[in-house]
Amino acid sequence: MMQTILKDIELLGGAQHSCVIQQGKVLASTFPDAQKDSLSGLGKVLSQIFAGTDALQQQYRETHIELAEKQLLGYQLDSSCVLAVLTEKNSNIALIKTAVRSSSDKLIALINQNAPLMGGTFVTDGSNSKPLDDVAVEAELESLQAMLAEYIGPAARIVFARARASWEASGSSAANLPHLWQSLANFIDNEQKRTDFLRRANASLPNG
Repeated sequence: MMQTILKDIELLGGAQHSCVIQQGKVLASTFPDAQKDSLSGLGKVLSQIFAGTDALQQQYRETHIELAEKQLLGYQLDSSCVLAVLTEKNSNIALIKTAVRSSSDKLIALINQNAPLMGGTFVTDGSNSKPLDDVAVEAELESLQAMLAEYIGPAARIVFARARASWEASGSSAANLPHLWQSLANFIDNEQKRTDFLRRANASLPNG
């Protein structure tokens, strides 16, 4: 259900609350009941922002609104529907964007009732990933994903799947593993932790 997808976005991205609004109507929300009355107005504001960028022939599909102690992120799902996500100001925006990208197609499909929705959790399909002949490199990939999870939590599964697909498309081998490390490191906000991740990844290079 749509509510489950919103909770998955919050779990994987570290957001606090989220909602889907279509033409001023709240379709699903995890916001407290006390705040739900203002969500329709919020949806109209976000829609006006996106309509304004459309009029200027811009291609922005997201907007950030600074609040007193929080940050509100708005994402345009389609011409009539927006997703609003409330986060702390120091949240990892890159992870939230990854979670939103991973769920937007399912949200749109459910909204339009054009396709069956997958279950309540994110599913990473590795069927298109080409096999790696080097067993040592495969072991390194598994180690990298587990290592990444130490820094960014459950979202590592989705982040790693996307980064790996891009890496494999460019020619997967032990020689270009550093490209994969750097891609993964970009999702770690803290500079010291990012440096530590790269150091550990380099130390674990097969035959390195």
